[in-house]
Amino acid sequence: MICTAPHKRLLDRIVLALALLALVSGATSCCRHDTEEDIVPKRVLLIYSAGFNSLSGYLTTNIADLKEGEYLPKKSSEDILLLASRLPVSPGNYSVATPTYLIRVYGDSKGKAVCDTLSVPGLADNAIMSSRSTLKRILDYIDKTWPNCSYGMVFSSHATGWLPAGYYADPGHYDPEWNSGSIFDAPPLNRYDTALPEGAVPYVEMPSDPDSPPVKSVGQDVSGSFSFELSLKDIRESLPFHLDYLLFDACLMGGVEVAYELRNDVDLMGFSQTEVLAEGFDYHKLAGTLLRPDGLGPYGVCSDYFALYEAQTGQKNSATISLVDCRRMGSLTEICRELFDKYREAILAVDPDSVQRYYRYERHWFYDLRDILIKAGMTSEEKARLDAALDECILYKAATQYFLSIPITSYSGLSMFLPANGSDYIKNYYKENLSWNTATGLVQ
Repeated sequence: MICTAPHKRLLDRIVLALALLALVSGATSCCRHDTEEDIVPKRVLLIYSAGFNSLSGYLTTNIADLKEGEYLPKKSSEDILLLASRLPVSPGNYSVATPTYLIRVYGDSKGKAVCDTLSVPGLADNAIMSSRSTLKRILDYIDKTWPNCSYGMVFSSHATGWLPAGYYADPGHYDPEWNSGSIFDAPPLNRYDTALPEGAVPYVEMPSDPDSPPVKSVGQDVSGSFSFELSLKDIRESLPFHLDYLLFDACLMGGVEVAYELRNDVDLMGFSQTEVLAEGFDYHKLAGTLLRPDGLGPYGVCSDYFALYEAQTGQKNSATISLVDCRRMGSLTEICRELFDKYREAILAVDPDSVQRYYRYERHWFYDLRDILIKAGMTSEEKARLDAALDECILYKAATQYFLSIPITSYSGLSMFLPANGSDYIKNYYKENLSWNTATGLVQ
């Protein structure tokens, strides 16, 4: 196990940050009611569970665990627990349209879950969950119904980090340089004979490894031969309010690119550098950890997640997780910009096989940020500065010794793209679309 427990200075800062977050959430972020004088503190937690895909069975179990969990707020509570979801009628059956719903979940006098379906204006009965328009409609409804609150969100679905929509599952459709030779690659480039609907990408179901547990590997709402995916830009442009935290129960989101892209919209972000086993977070504890007065908040969700899988045996003993304070990324950005400029040629010459990786099946866009710079030759003094900058923004990080077949021997808590192992297509996308590259100049 690689588990970095914060030293006293960092632990003191975490306690202070959580106390300040609770103070802000409970005192200044309020929902206004009938009169200006009638101000009742509220926190709103949205579980956004996009499961019209191969994860439907697992997300159904997650939702059941949430409803049967250790804690549900009362209907009269100052806290609001919401669940947005769409699931197929049965696993793999994507031909039958099913409803998209937003429900409020609360406990009755006996603690049993009650679900009130909410009517979201303009939301189609079978709206695509993995689309900007659906996410925006739901978030706008929350903003208007419970304004001026403290907001948090858990995103549960497939995901592929900072990559463009569709690229992870089917790079050969977009990138003429792609030819990994992996048995997990999609069919040849010319297999699509019809135009795709606006916002859609070709649907490719990556084969699962029969020798490994299922993972949340590719993001989509499936519709026939195409699917829909959310990008980082979609998430950022859908937010009508600031999030106290955003927790990704989804694969490969634990990159510096993701945290930096959403830094102005999210305070605390929890995510995994590797894939995530399909069972995901500990939903039995989730609501209590995030909403109960004595809950540990996002820190607790991340530590609960790690504890759940660290206690498993075999390949189930697989997890990476970190919690980043996106407000405190300034020092990391500054030192990385300096090191990227100084070691530009060395970074381009780094042997990818020597760097800590977080990917499988030749999807080689996720390496350890710190290990990249170590392999590029940074000095001891520079490493100390980088470590201090990482400590400043990473509140929690932990990793098992392996994630499935991947040894985890060097773990900084953030992944990053390695330009030495990227095509012209993906480098151009990185350069033109990601704020991290604008700030640091990793790809020129």
